[in-house]
Amino acid sequence: NAQFVFQASNGKYIVPHATGHMRAMNDHLNPMENCFLLKFINRPYCVFKCDFGYLAYRNKQSRILECNK
Repeated sequence: NAQFVFQASNGKYIVPHATGHMRAMNDHLNPMENCFLLKFINRPYCVFKCDFGYLAYRNKQSRILECNK
């Protein structure tokens, strides 16, 4: 399972709240609270922006994520 974390623009890590909302609250990375596992259902394509460029699937049939700047 590939888990990852989200970091907000203010430098704080995103954590899930009991109500289902996500909040940028933690200053330090805690693997038990900050890790997320995404499962895409009925979504053909998704792109994330990170410090290294954009992260996305190579193509719609591929399960390989690539990052390019």
